[in-house]
Amino acid sequence: MSTATQAVGHRGRGRTRTAEVAQQHRPRTAKRTLLHVFLIVMSLSWVFPLAWAVFNSLRDYNYTSQHGYVSFGGFTLKNYANAWKQGDFGRHFWNSVIITVPSVLVTLILASAVAFVVSRYSFKANIVLLGLFTAANLLPQQALLVPLFKAVQLDRGAVLVQRVGHALQQPGPSSSRTSRSRPASAPSC
Repeated sequence: MSTATQAVGHRGRGRTRTAEVAQQHRPRTAKRTLLHVFLIVMSLSWVFPLAWAVFNSLRDYNYTSQHGYVSFGGFTLKNYANAWKQGDFGRHFWNSVIITVPSVLVTLILASAVAFVVSRYSFKANIVLLGLFTAANLLPQQALLVPLFKAVQLDRGAVLVQRVGHALQQPGPSSSRTSRSRPASAPSC
């Protein structure tokens, strides 16, 4: 059923009235026309710089320096290939994938588990738990970059990362290094 067609009655039974709905458009007034002109101008002013940057990124630098930015031609994809190689985008892309995919999966699993518990069970802390997870998901991660950088810069975070790294590198209790017994000559207390 289209948007211009509405069913009247209980559960889709009844007659349809397309002519009445089609005539319910708002009348075109000067205020409404001015609003549309303003919205079109504002959207173009937001889109134009982005489109201009993409347009010029697809052009050869030598052609642009000879003919100027307003000329048309000299299109190439070498700029993107050079940026990919010089910026080592392949390695950085995989680093981002290695960090992003597990963090999104962990967030989805935890949020789904909390949503299930909060929706199925009633207890005193379920509203607090819902608020905590909602606030944590709404918190922009960029806001955490500066405090994290300061913590690492002041060596607090670096010490924590270093200790966790050393703990992960330590051999387990089955290793011969950690399972040494006390020498026989050592006195016992």
